[in-house]
Amino acid sequence: MKLHILWALLFILVIASFGAGYYLYSKNTKALQETINKQSQDLATLQETYLHELQLVNRALIEYQEGSQSENKELEQLLVRQENQFQSRLADIERKKEISEQLLTTTNQDLAQNIDSLTDKLFALETNSKSQIIQKWDGITVRISCEYKTKDKSFGSGLYLGPESAVNLGAGNEYVILTNSHVLEEEDEVPVLCDIQWDNNETATVFFNQNDGVSKASFFEGFDAAFITLVRSDVPSSVLTDRDSYDICLSPPQIGDEVLVLGYPKIGSTESVTGTEGIISGYDGNFFITSAKISKGNSGGAAIFIQEDCYFGIPTLVKADAVESLGRILDITNIFK
Repeated sequence: MKLHILWALLFILVIASFGAGYYLYSKNTKALQETINKQSQDLATLQETYLHELQLVNRALIEYQEGSQSENKELEQLLVRQENQFQSRLADIERKKEISEQLLTTTNQDLAQNIDSLTDKLFALETNSKSQIIQKWDGITVRISCEYKTKDKSFGSGLYLGPESAVNLGAGNEYVILTNSHVLEEEDEVPVLCDIQWDNNETATVFFNQNDGVSKASFFEGFDAAFITLVRSDVPSSVLTDRDSYDICLSPPQIGDEVLVLGYPKIGSTESVTGTEGIISGYDGNFFITSAKISKGNSGGAAIFIQEDCYFGIPTLVKADAVESLGRILDITNIFK
């Protein structure tokens, strides 16, 4: 009896244990299934999210590719347009260069011809200008030949200055000729007379009688300069009317300026003025140094500043060295103070 009761209790215990295990198993299985279902749903939601994002990425990539292609196409078109413009400009430059070279060639040829023509004209103009200056000033440049009591006859040149009031030399008579003192004075001896020869070969004889008060020679102390006073009848009428056109330089020539020396050198003609040209080479005290030839006879003549066509000095003397002779021109500003 007791054995049957024991087996019955054991059976009940087994059945209870089995039921409790089954219950626990069922409960755990349901919870696990719910968990699995939830995870499946979450995975499905995540998958949908990823698929949506993937679609967005694909769409963006497609749009980017389409936009990039469009931009590349526009850039390519822009580059093509710029290249076409560059080629057009390059062609224009080449065309202009060709035209310029043609014009330059033509211009150079014309310029060469014009230079030759202009050189000839300038030379002719310069020659004519100097010739005109000489023709102008030779009218008042005179040849002076003087006779002495004990000395040999001397020759030189002078320049007619007109009425003394025009130059303020303080002359006693109205008309003066400026020259070097060594033209009029030989070893402190004043000439008895001097013949003044004008460019038209008219001649006036001036007597140096210190007692008659008519004509005389005056000397500047400290300078190789002197002047002869004349009377009106000693001056040709043509010279009297033209004197106002002759100017004394207000500004002297500078080194390098061209000058003319006019006079009657011993080696030149005795009937017409001889002109020699040169430049101002430097200064020596009261003198201009010049390359213009000054020889015996044209001392006392006229030194003309070509550019201004004015009288600036008295051709005076020559100093010679081993190479050449350089003339001296006395600056007349030392006299007209």
